[in-house]
Amino acid sequence: MTPTGPSPALFFDTLNGYQRTEALRAALELDLFSHVAAGRRTAEDLGAACGAAPRGVRILADYLTIVGFLRKTGDRYELSPDAAAFLVVHHISFGIP
Repeated sequence: MTPTGPSPALFFDTLNGYQRTEALRAALELDLFSHVAAGRRTAEDLGAACGAAPRGVRILADYLTIVGFLRKTGDRYELSPDAAAFLVVHHISFGIP
């Protein structure tokens, strides 16, 4: 039997939901997923392709890695299967949940 009582879960889930939404919005605005799919895998390459600072791209891409949209090995990013299927702009299933 689990003890019941006040929990901050709803509060934290709500805050994290907003953060995930804004990170995804920023990545789509930068077309980050399409650039990763095209072979630009480091923050420096992605920054150049997106017209953004590599440091900012690294922070965004690391967050997207934590929440599961990207994977990271060393300094290189790759798409998760879900991101590859739904978030690459010219992919046949782009934006179809």
